[in-house]
Amino acid sequence: MSRRLAEADSGGFPWRDIFKGDMLDVGSGDDPLPGATAFDLPDGGGDDLRKFFPDRTFDLVHGSQVLEHALAPHLMLQSWIACLKPGGYIVATVPDWLLYEKTVWPSKYNTGHRSTWSLDQTCRTVAPHLGFHVKLPEWLKQFLNTDTPCELLLCRLVDTNYDYSLGPNVDQTYDPSKGVECFIEFVLRKTAALIDDSFVSQKSRPRGVREFVVSLLPGPVRSALRPWWRRFFGFKLRARGWIPFTLWLVFQCARFRKKAVIVCRCGGIGDVLCTLPMCEEVRRRHAGNLLVFITAPVWREVVVMSRSADLVYANKWWLYPFTFPRNVKIFGLVEAMFNPQTTGEKSFTSGTSTHLIDDLAASCGFTVQARLPKLCLSPDLVEKTRTTYGLDSKRTAEGLLIGINPGPSWRVREWEASKWQKLINKIHSDSSAPIKATDLLNTTI
Repeated sequence: MSRRLAEADSGGFPWRDIFKGDMLDVGSGDDPLPGATAFDLPDGGGDDLRKFFPDRTFDLVHGSQVLEHALAPHLMLQSWIACLKPGGYIVATVPDWLLYEKTVWPSKYNTGHRSTWSLDQTCRTVAPHLGFHVKLPEWLKQFLNTDTPCELLLCRLVDTNYDYSLGPNVDQTYDPSKGVECFIEFVLRKTAALIDDSFVSQKSRPRGVREFVVSLLPGPVRSALRPWWRRFFGFKLRARGWIPFTLWLVFQCARFRKKAVIVCRCGGIGDVLCTLPMCEEVRRRHAGNLLVFITAPVWREVVVMSRSADLVYANKWWLYPFTFPRNVKIFGLVEAMFNPQTTGEKSFTSGTSTHLIDDLAASCGFTVQARLPKLCLSPDLVEKTRTTYGLDSKRTAEGLLIGINPGPSWRVREWEASKWQKLINKIHSDSSAPIKATDLLNTTI
């Protein structure tokens, strides 16, 4: 903090204009940001601040060395942005892949890291299944052109007192008294003209009852009430998720006169698809029960089209890394429940070389023979896809449509064109289906 203030006082980056107002320090540990609300794992962790704080609560959310511990750092940062007031700031740091990790994975100095970060270094080539690599400037673009756009004010490497002559086996940050810094620092500003989920001017937004009442309270009273408000807000968000599901499940079980067996997976599309094959084994072991698949809203229709489950439930409050609690039986209606997880999620210091289908199934004690199920697409969806990508309806009338879209941190995004072509040739050796491969920069391969 002293480095930042000294920089501001010397005419550099205006840190003093940022570190003020209502501040939240995520991952504060035993050294919280002065004047900020401390928030760490005992308080609930920073994966989804919306579970604990209302939207537009803080002028600043600070997270030092936090994002690299998250299973889904993009969802974590989204929740931080949601809790910002319009015009508020995100100040965050992540360890540099070269200076701190020494390009060694898993991390030698912190086994809790689940990802590595850099400004421009290419992705590692060793043990990629143990985590993923993020090129920060490119990764941050997803937050600059959304319904609540941000401005990127700063993104730079900080190497204060770092000795480049020392070998790769020295953790130069081990002794805090030496003042060595080797991380990437970035600052986002939430655009003041827009508010969450709406294109309405902030000035025209009426103040809610809570905001009005809180504004009348003295500062010390607000600080004293904040923990109680946090507990109440957390309860309210939990109720938003569980009350609709409970009512829905009671109705469905009464309708079919059966108990439910729940399979819950809210990860990415690959995780959800690779969970589906174990549904056949779940049916065999729990015959006569309703198989209910819980997933994120964006993947609900995919699971429905697979016809792997009797019922599919999605709730916008239940997103990755949500898992269904083992002790929840809902009036005895839940016969069994399964939360398939990868080896990396259960123990982020180790990984697996098996297929994702087998890895997820093994976490629930299953060995499955089935592979990915066929998706039963509606004619309307097929026609919409053809129209969107300009595919010839005569060629695809009775054939498959294959789409490839790598995720924001997947190593395949760094493939050369020749490697993509090799994959496409392999697919064409088994099928004549047209292929549309598009990366996040909308470049067709």
